[in-house]
Amino acid sequence: MQAVYIEAHGGPEVLTHGERPEPATLPQQVKIQVGASSLNRLDLYTRNGDRGLQREFPPPLILGGDCAGQITEVGSEVRGFSVGDRVLVNPKITCGQCQACLAGHDDLCPKPQFMGSAIDGSYAEAVAVPAANVHAIGDDVTYEMAAAVPTTYLPVWNMLQRKIQLKPWETVLVLSASAGVGTAAIQVAS
Repeated sequence: MQAVYIEAHGGPEVLTHGERPEPATLPQQVKIQVGASSLNRLDLYTRNGDRGLQREFPPPLILGGDCAGQITEVGSEVRGFSVGDRVLVNPKITCGQCQACLAGHDDLCPKPQFMGSAIDGSYAEAVAVPAANVHAIGDDVTYEMAAAVPTTYLPVWNMLQRKIQLKPWETVLVLSASAGVGTAAIQVAS
């Protein structure tokens, strides 16, 4: 499959467009034909090797965390999704086996991996991800719109809805309200 990957850290000159093996679909995963992938700071930090995101090469790393697309293959243990479903992907892949994950608190997983920084990401024609990380999108939502959501909105939703369980009568102070996560916080809190 075609992908954009790196074989060393650096500036834009380290980006390579070429062939990479298509991911296999494990029993608890779905394979997605990527319809859109977004660019955010994590992708830049990973490419540069900044902010604790240095890694050893080889193997090459396909960049990109946030994406949306259409399911093309469903693992044997997956229920609730079918080939052809339109979805977005939560790029934070948790272990699913630790005490936190089993208790429904996957945000506290001690060993999360992010697509495009710890494992191959979405700057590719296809990705295979756990079905637990896939969320259906409506036909009125474009892949581009959906791919812009995960890294900014999912942490905010987790903080405001799952952790503090924000009530309609409560007030929220959002610092850095002009940035992506701050803007998302304003919208989720409203």
